[in-house]
Amino acid sequence: LDKLFDWNVKQLFLYLTAEYTTASNILNQVVLWDKIIRRGENARMNLHEMNPKYYFWDDGENL
Repeated sequence: LDKLFDWNVKQLFLYLTAEYTTASNILNQVVLWDKIIRRGENARMNLHEMNPKYYFWDDGENL
């Protein structure tokens, strides 16, 4: 991610979403985690150790 930073980029906002469909909703989205990386911080992430930041649930039985 270091190559994304230049004179005009101070921080990056990263997020991971999941999308799925149900019989009652064509599009459902949930944010699993997010992270702000500032210029000069370590921009390496270990995706195997990422846990969901937010709890989520489905009103139905499709998630």
